[in-house]
Amino acid sequence: MRSWRPVLVFAGLVLAGCSAIESPHESAAPATADSAGPVSPATVTGASWSRALTQVVWSNRDSHASVVFDGKIWVLGGWHTGSLADVWSSIDGVSWREVGKAPWPARKAHAAVVLRDRMWILGGTHGVGQLSDVWASTDGDAWEQVTADAPWGQRNDHAAVVFNDRIFVLGGWQGGNRNDVWASSDGVSWERLTAEAPWSARNNLAAAVFGGRIWVSGGWGRGADGKEGNLDDVWSSVDGIRWRRDAEHAPWRPRNNHTMVVYDGRLWVIGGWGEGNVEEGNLGDVWSTEDGETWHPVTAQAPWLPRNAHTTVVFDDKLWVIGGWSHFIGGTSVNDLWYAGR
Repeated sequence: MRSWRPVLVFAGLVLAGCSAIESPHESAAPATADSAGPVSPATVTGASWSRALTQVVWSNRDSHASVVFDGKIWVLGGWHTGSLADVWSSIDGVSWREVGKAPWPARKAHAAVVLRDRMWILGGTHGVGQLSDVWASTDGDAWEQVTADAPWGQRNDHAAVVFNDRIFVLGGWQGGNRNDVWASSDGVSWERLTAEAPWSARNNLAAAVFGGRIWVSGGWGRGADGKEGNLDDVWSSVDGIRWRRDAEHAPWRPRNNHTMVVYDGRLWVIGGWGEGNVEEGNLGDVWSTEDGETWHPVTAQAPWLPRNAHTTVVFDDKLWVIGGWSHFIGGTSVNDLWYAGR
């Protein structure tokens, strides 16, 4: 999925094994043009970015995981010249400390969340095979293997969120694309909420919790036309069982390996891989929405390199874009750090 063409850019009911589709909400009124004329990017949240560091002390990487925990940004594993098992933290995004090498196997394309004062690592791949383990830590140094083999099986490029005091694992790659949804309150006992959600099976999807719902966007899978490629749909659910399609085709380009976060009362989609289902390339655009249906372009190209397999977190009331992979520098990962605020 990393072939590319150069692009010119400018700066609760629980029902195991089944799911349902909710009725969509009413369409929001379209946005109107600002009669005051052009708006300076500096005044638009998410349009103006600053580079915190050109090179972070941790190595270039993509397909890593990041969380905000204990007043710090954390970077966990990923891929450089091989899979990584290092753990880094920062109190300000500028000064970084290597907490140590984790006892969990080196990995990439895993998921990480924070639940009940612990960081959690879920699945991934070490480059040769897939993983189905779950690890947790209160300090990033000492890790406990909560389970060696979760029932959702070996998978990578999945998404995970914390919702209603439970961890949810959604979709991913497991010898094929998946659209199952699992939940656990302790990382040990898992419940399959649905074997097949109404959104198509996919990997490298993005997920977030916003407005009392779990949200899923994009990824790589089969579209409504039956063809496999990058996706641009948006779905949400109040329980992981019943799903509502909020946008069949969002206005942003179809993509996978993007990020989705909640910031400033809105849901954001940032960067990713793929212009469409045939022609592909890295993306550096930023979009936001207040309802998941009506999306607004924030910037067509942020000043950071277009990228995929990066992470985005909200820390110190700012959006942070961390690492990733870009073909604009010869097809390699990066270790730069950017932020945008109000």
